[in-house]
Formats: sequence, structure tokens, C-alpha cells
Amino acid sequence: MDICQASSTSGSGHIDGSTAIPYSSHSGTESDSDSDYYSSYGEDEAALEELCERAMEGAIPHIRTLGWSRSALEAACIDLDLPPGLHSVALPRGPADLVLYFYESRNHRLADVLAKWRKEQPGADGEMYKTAKPNSFGFEAPPPFKTKQETDAFLRRAIEYRIRANDEVQPHWRQAMGILSLPQNMPAAIGLEAQLVDEIWAQAGDRSVDMNWYAKRLGLAYVYKLTELFYIQDTSSDHEETWKFLDRRISDLRSMKEAKTSNILGWSCREC
Repeated sequence: MDICQASSTSGSGHIDGSTAIPYSSHSGTESDSDSDYYSSYGEDEAALEELCERAMEGAIPHIRTLGWSRSALEAACIDLDLPPGLHSVALPRGPADLVLYFYESRNHRLADVLAKWRKEQPGADGEMYKTAKPNSFGFEAPPPFKTKQETDAFLRRAIEYRIRANDEVQPHWRQAMGILSLPQNMPAAIGLEAQLVDEIWAQAGDRSVDMNWYAKRLGLAYVYKLTELFYIQDTSSDHEETWKFLDRRISDLRSMKEAKTSNILGWSCREC
């Protein structure tokens, strides 16, 4: 998903849900020097996108104090000596673009870490690290784990790692979830969560080709979302209560295999 589109012509809601003023790469507040700066990238979309990503990544440390806002991006532009009018290019939909950038970039970081974990711990039956076809991130899937306990531990570890990534922007992750829940942002938000759980299952060695494929991802998405909701309300030290909650949800997910209705969720077909 291209989250830095200079050609976007309209914006989505503000943080509080009110109607936003449309953003344009030719905003009237943009200086001539800024316009000249952007025009130098006019024939190189990749370079412009990289510039936007630099600015958005630089905005992350400012979110704690400025929230999901243009101000955070403008502070990053000052830090990185970039044109202050860059928000009209990097955030055509306003704060939503910054939230989506954070979500997707942290998904990519998780993908890197999961691949590293699997290479450090070879898969089932002492096999060397084997590969299947590449997934959406370009990584190749490892073999399944030897036991269900290993699979569950991997799922749990992956979810904790991904949720801890949101510590960077606390206490504003609740605000981010509100932005993502707006109707115009929900398709992208659902796509990113689907990307997240698919990557976790792929690196867990899942090779399902039937309804199990959907059931496992729906189940894990449910666990992730519940844990995320608990996390934003948790005031315990190091979110200790969140990780206990996550342990219980992973246990619930596994116990579905023994339930009479487990076949509906796809957990009774074979070991995973």
C-alpha cells in the first residue's frame, strides 16, 4: 500500500472526527521554495516517497507530545532540515496517513524479527531451515514447529512484540485506534491487521490450503484485537496484566480445538 501519495486530492477526518480541510500538494500555504523543492522530485516518485517516509518516521518521537498531527510532522521537518510544507505531500489525508504509516512500518519490523527468530530456531524434527514460496513481505515460509506448545509460544511472543511496538506512541495509541475506526480508514486498517496476522502464521510455518487458513487468521486477529484493547487501558508496570491477558487468550485459542464447535473455526482438522 502506498501511504505517501502526492496526487491525493481530499482529506479524511481530523483526530476528533470532524470534517477535514482537503489537502493538496499545491496548498496555498506552500512557499515558492517548497514548490521548487518538490518539483525536483517530480520525475522520481520513489525519491519523493522516500522523503515522505523519512519525515513520517522522524515524526514518531514527537507524537508523545504533539499527538497524531501535522505539528508532529512539521517538528520532524525541522529536525531533518526538510521543507515545513511537506505535510501537504506526506499527509494528504491528515493524521490518518501518519497512523497508517506507523502501523505498516511496525508490521514490517515484526516481519524482519520473525524471520530472524525462525532462522535462529530451525523448525520441526530438527530440519534445517527450509523454504516455501515467498509471502507478501518477500520472506520465505519456514517449516511448522514440532509441537503445538512451540506454535502457541511463537504466536504469543509475536503478538507481545508487535503490541510493545506501540509503546513508542503511548499514550496516544488509543487516539490512533479512534482514527483507524473512522469509516474512511477502516478498509486500510483491516488490511494492515490482516497483513499482520498472516505474517505471524506464515512464519509459524502454517501451510494451510483449506478453510483452516482463514480460521487461523481470524482467530489470531481476534486475540490481537482483544489484547490491544486491554493494552490501552492497562496501567500495570510494564503492562504485566496485558501479557497475562494475552496468555489466557492464547490458551483459549488452543482450547477451541477440543470444543464441539471447533470445526467451525477450523481447529479440528489437523495439528497446527
